[in-house]
Amino acid sequence: MTYIISICSGKGGVGKTNVVINLGMALKNLGKDVTLLDANLTAPNLGLNLGFSKIPITLNDALKGRNHITEAVYIHSSGIKVLPASIALKDLSDVYPEKLKEAYSDLKKNSELVIVDNAPGLGREVVNSIKNSDEILVVTNPDLASVTDALRTVKLAKNLKIPIRGIVLTRFNESKYELSISEVESIIGEKIISIIPEDDFVKSSIKQKSSVITLYPKSKSSLAYKKLASDILGMKFNEEYKEDITNIHKLLRFFGFRK
Repeated sequence: MTYIISICSGKGGVGKTNVVINLGMALKNLGKDVTLLDANLTAPNLGLNLGFSKIPITLNDALKGRNHITEAVYIHSSGIKVLPASIALKDLSDVYPEKLKEAYSDLKKNSELVIVDNAPGLGREVVNSIKNSDEILVVTNPDLASVTDALRTVKLAKNLKIPIRGIVLTRFNESKYELSISEVESIIGEKIISIIPEDDFVKSSIKQKSSVITLYPKSKSSLAYKKLASDILGMKFNEEYKEDITNIHKLLRFFGFRK
């Protein structure tokens, strides 16, 4: 039976889609059959970030009853399954988030794990996605606005009686201007289970329409995503960050030998 994990955030721009892509890729590399689903119906980015531009059938078509949900699943060059939403304005009409229940039910027959990229905020699409998921991960940055909105997401999940695995703290830079780990946990009332550091390799992977896991497997952010995936599966994580490897990558990129 498929397990559905919804990746949520109260605020946009906190790196939620990056978490979906890299966590999904890390889980796939651990041998899991993974589907990434873009449930952000109003502002979808997942497909674009992975290089899908012209998509004949999308989640929107499935929600409108035009196609079965499995017809909207595509295979990325990495081998991971991707189910994009439509970026066309015309596809926003006659789409009912309540139909996500049926779509998620059908997906449960076709993958081991479904990682869902939800819209920011607490709109209908988010509510319907969360309540049809098995658990949620809440993504936030270490600033007050992001953390406050993450708290609202946590309260929504609790009201819907959906388990919260924990908080993923992204773009962490250990700056004196950021909220500390203890402050974030105190405000939200949930444990931080993964810290994704600020990392230029993440920006580079986005530009190349891939994952940091694939392109820079020894970078700090990549190792953080791998550890998160291992923790989710209850597996031991043994890799260590090696500064010299990352510095070589930076040097090669500086001289134009690596993107």
